Amino acid sequence: MYQTLKKYWGYTTFRSLQEEIITEVLLKKDVLALLPTGGGKSICFQVPAMMDPGICIVVSPLVALMKDQVHQLQKRHIRAESISADKDKATIENILDTCINGDIKFLYVSPERLQTQILQEKVKYMNVNLLAIDEAHCISQWGYDFRPSYLSIAIFREILPQQVNVIALTATATNNVKEDIQEKLLFKAKNVLQKSFSRKNLAYIVKKTTNKRQVLINILQKIPGTAIVYVNTRKKTEIIAHYLQNCGISADYYHAGIAHDERTKKQHAWIGDSIRVIVATNAFGMGIDKPNVRVVVHLDLPTTLEAYYQEAGRAGRDEQKAYAIVLYEQHDVDILDDISIEEYPSIGKIKKIYQHLIDYYRIAVGSLQHKEASFDFDIYHFADKNNITQKETYIGIKKLAAEGLVEVTENFFKPSEIKIVVTRKYLQSFLRQNTAYRLILSHILRIYGGKLFTEGSKIIECQIAKIAKITSEEVIKQLYNLHNREIIAYHPQKAIPQIAFISAVYSPQNLPFNKKKYQKLKYITQQKVNSIQNYVTHQHRCREQLLLAYFGEMSYKACKQCDICRSIQKKFEKYPREIILQIKKGNNTIVGLKNYFQIAIDQEKNFLNMLQHMLNQEYIKYSSIKGYFFIC
Repeated sequence: MYQTLKKYWGYTTFRSLQEEIITEVLLKKDVLALLPTGGGKSICFQVPAMMDPGICIVVSPLVALMKDQVHQLQKRHIRAESISADKDKATIENILDTCINGDIKFLYVSPERLQTQILQEKVKYMNVNLLAIDEAHCISQWGYDFRPSYLSIAIFREILPQQVNVIALTATATNNVKEDIQEKLLFKAKNVLQKSFSRKNLAYIVKKTTNKRQVLINILQKIPGTAIVYVNTRKKTEIIAHYLQNCGISADYYHAGIAHDERTKKQHAWIGDSIRVIVATNAFGMGIDKPNVRVVVHLDLPTTLEAYYQEAGRAGRDEQKAYAIVLYEQHDVDILDDISIEEYPSIGKIKKIYQHLIDYYRIAVGSLQHKEASFDFDIYHFADKNNITQKETYIGIKKLAAEGLVEVTENFFKPSEIKIVVTRKYLQSFLRQNTAYRLILSHILRIYGGKLFTEGSKIIECQIAKIAKITSEEVIKQLYNLHNREIIAYHPQKAIPQIAFISAVYSPQNLPFNKKKYQKLKYITQQKVNSIQNYVTHQHRCREQLLLAYFGEMSYKACKQCDICRSIQKKFEKYPREIILQIKKGNNTIVGLKNYFQIAIDQEKNFLNMLQHMLNQEYIKYSSIKGYFFIC
């Protein structure tokens, strides 16, 4: 084990828990490994895979992440490949044949790729020694980033020989999610190895303010080094980045609407310290290995503590002092209450959308008993015809798909996108000289607004065509022309979305919708919202203790560095020495100490919080049997 680590990675020792996880993998046990962000998860499957003959298949959700890990392995002279949509069929077949011949040690694939017939057939002839599942929390509907494609892993696992074990890896998982991961991945026996979620070098700070921008400037002036600033919209990344630049701070923005090459360029500039601050949506961070981030600031609240812990955990991976800071105002807390209402509409509304679907495609109730029927799906036309919003349509069909009542292709969730990449002034000049494009661009701007110049927008070509009174083919042609002339960035939908009825067609009244499960999912979503609200508004308990408790890890020792701990220390710094002196003198009961310090009723809660803080810091201890304090 140590020889392999030294030979390929150059290390002589493992990080905490890595050796225990690797040992379990080598014993051919299924393992769920929980390591914090930056905790060295990849070593946990790469080392044991190198020690056994055969190939390790790695399931990963992001193409960029796959490519980076393949590159890192190849730099260590380890044969690794990935298969993704940017490779043609002949290249993919060649890679899979090379895997069969035993010349590749690691094959990285997306969960969607596991469903393809070619991989399912070819893998039968490979000598697979391990199946590794990265970001394993994505398999759980109780998690914060559920991806239905992860459910195909169980089907794929059944194709593999029985002796092939699984290692599932994630940075965050509540107890419910841990149970769900093991169940969904068909673990032979429960087996969780978990490193503490505590980050001793990371100080968690929460500040309520009505002037976030000025506080952000103060933070960046006070804390030197690289920073990430998270916001919740693409437009805001650009606004805040420009604001920082105007204040003399080196900054850039990052979001999923930027072209891939441009995102890569920005990412490399930040990693290489050419840019100090990256302002980003949650699209930024997964798979990025930059150890010296000194501060992560959230200007907008994430919707779950899992997401927050992941994003905050990108600070201080070098184990040097770092800060995770949330800036919020009351409005930020209040608007989170709408999430569960929006994401979980009434079952009546969902049944109504199902009724619209069978009417739209003119399918009779009770038909399709033993066959599947697929149809092209135009969300704009469907929503317009039934007088409902596209968002209501999207969420309703998503819920029907989760229940297995319909099935949608992946591109249903990925419509076309455009962004205007020139200034308004340049665009006006261009249109004066190229009048043929005036009609389409005027309609596009009217529909999607000024955000086309900043963050870009998802679009539906047939919607533009209807309003402009031209064909969809003409819209697409003009968009391509504008893209080639570098007026817009146009990323068309890869194929027409398909919706399939995969079981008998029901009457909406008799739709077999699992109400109990649906209500539980809605309840869990609301609980997650409540947890992030509680985290930022809480005023008495150590922030790290709040985070650890959420992940099922109880700690009675305060971190001593979060804003709550520092506030308590500052507020009561005059008391501890005198309290310790009184305890030494024998005045060691709560009543006695309160009487000595003449604590009024309105001060009692704060005084008890201070005593609890001293217990957490282990300045004193308390005997519940005898009812008095004593000195540690």
